[in-house]
Parts: sequence; structure tokens; C-alpha cells
Amino acid sequence: MIDGAYMLVAFVVALGLLIVVHEFGHYWVARRMGVKVLRFSVGFGKPILTRRWGKHQTEFVVAAIPLGGYVRMLGEHDEDYTPEEAPLAFNRKSVGRRIAIVVAGPVFNLVFAVFAFWLVFLIGMEGLRPVVGGVAPASLAAQAGFQRGDELLTLDGKTVQTWSEHRMYLFRRALDRAEVVFTVRKENGAYMPEIPAIMGKIEPGPAQSAGLQVGDQIRSVEGRRVGNWQEFALAVRERPKLSTTLTVIRGGESLVITVVPRPEQVNGKTIGLIGVRPQLPELPDEM
Repeated sequence: MIDGAYMLVAFVVALGLLIVVHEFGHYWVARRMGVKVLRFSVGFGKPILTRRWGKHQTEFVVAAIPLGGYVRMLGEHDEDYTPEEAPLAFNRKSVGRRIAIVVAGPVFNLVFAVFAFWLVFLIGMEGLRPVVGGVAPASLAAQAGFQRGDELLTLDGKTVQTWSEHRMYLFRRALDRAEVVFTVRKENGAYMPEIPAIMGKIEPGPAQSAGLQVGDQIRSVEGRRVGNWQEFALAVRERPKLSTTLTVIRGGESLVITVVPRPEQVNGKTIGLIGVRPQLPELPDEM
């Protein structure tokens, strides 16, 4: 009940603000074009508040039904004015000036919307901090090392400030069937959950063409040792279209495999991908 009343009040306030901005656009441009404004009304029906102001004693009105508004100008619908007032009449102005007055309302609404969005982005909006409340057993999160109380800091190097940002980014990456590198904060400082650099799935692409196999463990990229999947993925991403030497452990033997990561645009940046996924447990039917 309280929520419904709150939403109703918020709707009326928002609508009233839009009406005021819209009608003020007509009023302001009409004044600049030399047109006499007789009434500026917010709402319809019986006037609640009335005040006259300005050079032409414009009547400003707040009416009982806040579902609209209007600006009434001299000569807008008739010619009921004296010869002395003729230069101030709407219908005596040029077509260009009349068009400017008519379109001013929507233009002011558009400018106000742009300003409002800018203000929201400048001030920011409240959101839930991306802190883990619980981790389902045998889930990907548990396998990666997430624990209750972990705070997400970055996803693929992108700063995360709210759970909404976290969910939207993971959803997009899931559609791309791509791995994601997390950085989280634990009680003892920043920590990156480790996933072993072991091939779990090879898709058609550079890795398959180079001869990588499921179960291969990556030891180094271009001679630089990698200790987990995140380090391996970041090293590959830095080398789009570049011949890259991998040191791989397969069946207890060390092999050297050369692969050329394919380029792909992600968030406006070109990264390298080879079409592999880490070795992870199967997800349960319910989580």
C-alpha cells in the first residue's frame, strides 16, 4: 500500500516536472519572439494557485488536475485584441517565429532529458556492492576459490562497482562463451582466484590447428611462466595475430607448440583468443 502511494506521488511529481519544462519552453521562446503570453498553467480544472507576473502580467496558474498544462498566447486562436496589441499577437508573427514557439516545448524536454542523464551519471546512483553473500557447493564459483565476503574488484580488468554491472558483464561474456578473469578483495588484501592452466575444451580455431589437446597443462607463454589460467589467458590476449610459443606438459613430457591467437574486439580493444576453455567440474542441475 505504501509502495503504491509512493509510486503514485513519484509519478505525479515527475509528470509535473516534465509539464513545467515543456510549457516553459513555449513560454520562454514566445517571450523572446515578442508574443504576449496571457496564461501559463500547470494542470487543468479549477485553479489552486494564481499569480500575475512580468511585463505583460502573465497569469501563472497551478490547477487541480496535474495531468497536463498549457500556455495561452495573445492571438493564438482568435483576433480578440486591440490594434495596439497586434504586434504582440501570435498570429501576427512570421511563420518561422510561430514554428519556433511550437517546437520549443519538445526541444526543451529533450534538452532537459540529456541534462538529467548527465546529472545522474555525474552524481551516480545507489547500488549493491558486489560482495559475495554465499557460494554454492560444487559450483564454478567454489572451484575458482570464491568465498563468502569476497568483494569483486574487476572483471577482465574492468572495475566493478555494483552487482548490476557484475551480472550484465557476466551475461554478455556467457553469450560469447568466453572465460572471465576476476580480481577480488579478501581480508588479507587483493586476490585473484586461481584456475589451473589445463585445457578442458578445445574448440575449432587456432588452438586446435596448433595441436593442443584436452588435458594439456600450460607451463609458459613466450618463455614467461604462467601459474594459473588467468595468467595464461591474459598472456594470450596480449598477442593478437602474433606467433606465440607455448610450453605444454602432456603425459609427463614437455612440448613446445606455436599458436597464432585470432584477433577479436572486446570493449573497443583488440585481444587475442585461441578457442580454449579451462578444465572445470560439471555444473550440478540446480544451484
